[in-house]
Amino acid sequence: MRCGAAPTRRRDPLSDRLNRAASTGGGLAAAGHIALPACATLLPGAAYAGRPTQPRRDQLVIDSALRAGSHRPIHPGGRS
Repeated sequence: MRCGAAPTRRRDPLSDRLNRAASTGGGLAAAGHIALPACATLLPGAAYAGRPTQPRRDQLVIDSALRAGSHRPIHPGGRS
């Protein structure tokens, strides 16, 4: 099978946005700007509003991204 003939995985825009939001939330929590439980509580509701049929998948994305984001603290206010 040639590379061009291999099937490709379609990107899921909601998962991408959810991943970015949760990663940002984790980074803000790591820097002390927001409580991590607040992020963990708010994100599933937002995900459910966008895709009510896959809450388990959404929770996996949220948990993973919060964990990854918590390793990179974000300090708002621009770059120096």
